[in-house]
Amino acid sequence: MAGVLIRLKLALLGNAFRRSIWQVVGIVLAGVYGLGLMLTELASLPLLARQDAEFIESAWVVGGGLLVLGWAVVPIISMGADMTLDPRRFAPFAMSPAQLMPGLAVATLVGVPGVVTVVLAVGNAWMWTSRPAMVPVAVLGAIAGVALCVVASRACTVVLGRLLASRNVKWLLLAGLSVPVVLMVVLVFSASTTSAVRLDADQIPGIANVFAWTPVGAPWGVTVAVARGEWWIASGQALVTVATLLALTWWWHRGLRETMETPPSDRRPRRSGDGLGVFSYAQGPLSAMTARSLVYWFRDARYAAGLAVVPVLPFVFFLFTGGRGVGMLALGPTVAFLLAWSISVDVAYDGRAFWTQLALGVTGRVDRAGRALAVLLLTVPLTGICVIGSLWATGRWDAAAATIGMTVGVLLVSLGLSSVLSALFIYPVPGAGENPFSAPSGSSAINLLTQVVGWLLLVLCAAPVLISGALAVRWESEAWGLSCLALGVIGGGLMLWGGVVLGGRRLDSHGPDLFAQLTAIR
Repeated sequence: MAGVLIRLKLALLGNAFRRSIWQVVGIVLAGVYGLGLMLTELASLPLLARQDAEFIESAWVVGGGLLVLGWAVVPIISMGADMTLDPRRFAPFAMSPAQLMPGLAVATLVGVPGVVTVVLAVGNAWMWTSRPAMVPVAVLGAIAGVALCVVASRACTVVLGRLLASRNVKWLLLAGLSVPVVLMVVLVFSASTTSAVRLDADQIPGIANVFAWTPVGAPWGVTVAVARGEWWIASGQALVTVATLLALTWWWHRGLRETMETPPSDRRPRRSGDGLGVFSYAQGPLSAMTARSLVYWFRDARYAAGLAVVPVLPFVFFLFTGGRGVGMLALGPTVAFLLAWSISVDVAYDGRAFWTQLALGVTGRVDRAGRALAVLLLTVPLTGICVIGSLWATGRWDAAAATIGMTVGVLLVSLGLSSVLSALFIYPVPGAGENPFSAPSGSSAINLLTQVVGWLLLVLCAAPVLISGALAVRWESEAWGLSCLALGVIGGGLMLWGGVVLGGRRLDSHGPDLFAQLTAIR
């Protein structure tokens, strides 16, 4: 079965080269980036091997642990994990999860991320060449680490994707994810409340020793313990590794079974008291479009993922700035950017349902304005709380005008660019009801490329308000602060208006073409 799935994965990846020129460009860029990363890392091995034993041990554990953590977390918070071999596609063949899991695990490594991970993990074992007997042990540890990467990635994306399909559970999950962040803040600032977190080289070995006992660092810690001759510690960390693999495998097996047997659904029986909800307030095309977008934000897990990050961000900023650094003032603009930029793929998220707008004759300007207005209704109160909180935490009330100006400017500029970008580019995204953490084959690279270009344009367009705001904070200048506020409101407003107009014209003139692209990629 593993051979069949690998051949199928290779065939699907090959077909990606025949879909569109942009996907070919994305795959080629991903390959070039991966090859460059591998060559750079492998070329540095002779230098790493000449370092002292303490440095090698710390780098091995911390680097390997971050690799596992990246495989588990990055697909959730970014473009998603490659779900070319979506388990639901095998449901009609009456195959058990146990039959699929080995093949899916190996097929996960077929692709640029998998190849890069394997080469770097195993290749870095040669940093132990100063102690030749440890190289085979390091290779075994790297293999265990790669296995943990694969299982952690599959388990998190399958299980959390199903959880977020329920809009009740996703808020509980959000609360659960916030708890570790809060605990980190409490632990860090219980020791020092006068400064932000600072690390120096002397602390890294101690961190590595602790990291080696965590589920993500244990497979790498075994190698270090063996090198030190600490056999009891090596046995304990090996036990942690095996227990983690078994627990994640069971979690993945359970998620696969539920996915194949009971596809996720957000349907619920209609109660007699249910009405039109927010649509009851719609009095025209614009308000109806706004109501529709608001429903998406609260019922569609792909949009809700953006909202789920907001409560965590204040703790992250507090952790890295000490709560009083001027960097805390960037909280409001960051939240504004994350939420406003979420609609840069809204037409792609509509999928084939986009035909309803074409059939009803909704004008492009109404579509763009309604989606932007929904974001404003959500973002204004949230960013307002963040701005007030950051000003209170830092005590920089003199920077209020600058902070508000930067937040408003980033929000409006992001909305304007998103309104144009989503009407220009259509690329594969998870469909409604699908795992929000999945990414269609060959799409991640081009998605990332498009987003990076959009971010660069955003920085360029928002540069005046950001520069004036930074100068106001740096020089404690009221004049620069008022200039920043004026630029944010007026300049940002013009950017939003221009984005709505240009994006609307694009939808009016190329609506059928966009729908054809949506149909082709689904």
